[in-house]
Formats: sequence, structure tokens, C-alpha cells
Amino acid sequence: MAMKKLLWVILSLSLVLGVANNFDFHEKDLASEESLWDLYERWRSHHTVSRSLGEKHKWFNVFKANVMHFHNTNKMDKPYKLKLNKFADMTNHEFRSTYAGSKVNHHKMFQGTPHGNDTFMYENVRSVPTSVDWRKKGVVTNVKDQGKCDLNHGVAIVGYGITIDGTNYWIVRNSWGAEWGEHGYIKMQRNISKTKRLCGIAMMPSYLIKNSSDNPTGSFSSPKDEL
Repeated sequence: MAMKKLLWVILSLSLVLGVANNFDFHEKDLASEESLWDLYERWRSHHTVSRSLGEKHKWFNVFKANVMHFHNTNKMDKPYKLKLNKFADMTNHEFRSTYAGSKVNHHKMFQGTPHGNDTFMYENVRSVPTSVDWRKKGVVTNVKDQGKCDLNHGVAIVGYGITIDGTNYWIVRNSWGAEWGEHGYIKMQRNISKTKRLCGIAMMPSYLIKNSSDNPTGSFSSPKDEL
């Protein structure tokens, strides 16, 4: 099937590490503890991952468990394949707490009761192209790596399309660097029935509206309620 031939990247934190496109492994790499250590060292060299000598064995055990999970998953009849990216010796808990923390509910509390009528200004538009990729139009900035910092994990939808077997998808720019996924991007299935859509991508969407061709000038400050 055509869908099986597509590197269809579904962002799933339960799979720990997402999908990488630049470091592969083979059956022979899993044959023994020695070959797994060799794979681990080659992976560390490839991604420039440094670990302290005292804890190196601990991270190797995590790496080994993840490699075996990827290997077993790739043998299943799934529409995507898992490879080794720079997060491959991190536990699921460590990865989620470091790179995928969401503070959506935290920030919603500051906003109070939502205003407006829950309408979308383009909801009645019907004549749209079947696919759009804003990267090809030169209006998408380079993929960035948010690093290990206390930030929300943000993504940007930069296009959409449909596969030859009829599966609709979003083109999503992630914030974990260009070594993650498809050079920093993923194709995420759209038009599914869940309210928040796949991986909560519709939990807190926003878009910009530019009403002027001029760039704003000067400094801006919020008024304060002085006591």
C-alpha cells in the first residue's frame, strides 16, 4: 500500500523519541551486548552526546531499551518507521519533562473567561487548494531547537496535504531541532474525530492577522494599576 511507503510521522510521546531521519541501525547491531555498545558509541559520536563516565552505563541501558523498542515496533504493520535521533538515551519521563511540558491550562487561567462568539473569520470559505506548503513560498523560518529550558513546547502548522491513498495531513514544524523527524518537521494526520485532534494540536491554536503593510515602530508598554 502507498501509505506503508510513506514515512508517516505520528508524534507519539509514548514512543519516547519521535522519529529521526539520519541514523539507522540493523539487525547485526542488536546481536550482542558488545555490538549494542558499539552502536551506542557511534550514535553518541554522530549526535555529539556526552555522558559522564560514572553514569554512562545507566544511559546505555536506557538506549538499549529504546533501540529494542524501536526494532520491535518497526517489525509491526505500522505506517511509519522509528529511527535513532539525539534523544535516544533518554527515558520517556525525562524527555517529556524536558522537551514536551505543556502549560496550556496554566496560561488559560490568566486569560479568564474567553470572549468572542467562537467563530472563525474564514469558516465559510470552501474554495481552497488541496495542498499548501508555505516552506516553498519562502515565508517559513528555519527550524529551531528550544533546548533544555522551561518553555512550552510549541509547534507551527506550515502547510497541509493529502497522500495518494486519501489520508489528510498537516505539515508541522517542531521545535526540537533539524535532526528530529523529517528535518525538523512531521506529517500529522488531520480531519480526525477527536476534539483536540491528534496529540492535542487543536488545544490552543492561534494565528496572526496583519491589517497594515507597515511595520510597528516605537516602544510599547502595558498600563499599570498603581496602588
